[in-house]
Amino acid sequence: MKKPLQRTKVVIRHLPPSLSQNDLLALFHDHFNDRYNWFCFRPIKSRHFF
Repeated sequence: MKKPLQRTKVVIRHLPPSLSQNDLLALFHDHFNDRYNWFCFRPIKSRHFF
């Protein structure tokens, strides 16, 4: 029987709207390099701001 995969899902919310995907990756890439194999970045839509 196969060992179950160790998976961790991290959701980061409430980021500044000016933060781009490249800026976010640059912030944590040094700490988590090669520890993730999937990444999804969804910028907030401007209609959510008042």
